[in-house]
Amino acid sequence: MLTWRKENGINEIRQKLMNGLNPSEFPRYETVRRFYPLLKCGKDKHGCPILITLTGLIDPAKLVKAVTLEEMRLYIIYEMESKFIKLCQLTAETGIFYRALEVHDLKGLGMHHLATGPVGLLRKVVKEVSANYVEISDKVVMGRG
Repeated sequence: MLTWRKENGINEIRQKLMNGLNPSEFPRYETVRRFYPLLKCGKDKHGCPILITLTGLIDPAKLVKAVTLEEMRLYIIYEMESKFIKLCQLTAETGIFYRALEVHDLKGLGMHHLATGPVGLLRKVVKEVSANYVEISDKVVMGRG
């Protein structure tokens, strides 16, 4: 993981975030968020942040036309580092190890989400996130809203 962080400039990204970089300033923020809706909505009963991805509302065809794999990957890294910083801050303030509850709303999910290009993009991003940000999520819940 340390090699991956160094090779991908993750510590520089982290420093930008620590210096106050706003999420709306992330690379390709407006474009990605238009086709990949994410919500941050408070905390669960234990004080852990709740993060909602409207998976069924993702427009995979438009997303892969609007951004490259590298742009999407970089955007996700900014999101993950931002989450990681917030969780570390909560942990430092309270002495309790915090992790996020992730909710994926599958309403609207259909066959169009399984096209080769979008699935390939998703696999690559999920593989990288899973390998390098394992400590962030406590639980992942999937359902139809």
